[in-house]
Amino acid sequence: MDIASLVIRVTSEGLTAAQQELNRLRANAEGASKKTGVMTKSLAALGKMAKYSAIALGGLASVAAVSLLKTADTMQTLNNQIRVATDGTEEYAIAQKELERISMGTYSSLESVGQLYASNERALSAMGKSQKDVL
Repeated sequence: MDIASLVIRVTSEGLTAAQQELNRLRANAEGASKKTGVMTKSLAALGKMAKYSAIALGGLASVAAVSLLKTADTMQTLNNQIRVATDGTEEYAIAQKELERISMGTYSSLESVGQLYASNERALSAMGKSQKDVL
């Protein structure tokens, strides 16, 4: 009889231990579920932030593109002014290098230095001055 009650008691204790483990497992699963919900909400918020950031960066990219186009247009105009003011590609190349050097040395914009050169070159060449004199 003792053996039978011992087996029942061990089984009963095993069942109680198993029940406790199941309760702990359920609590852990519920905690993981809550954390997953929080993480899902955080990821959704991060997705919204990324979307708004992309929109903002798209706006900045378009502003940068417009600025780049304006700069390219300004440089093309400047190159055309220098080309008109010089005789041939050799003078053009020399003028480009010198204007860049002058611009860097005086902390002035290349555009303003180039415009000044183009207007002065026409007037000074009419007075018989050489490109070297103008630069």
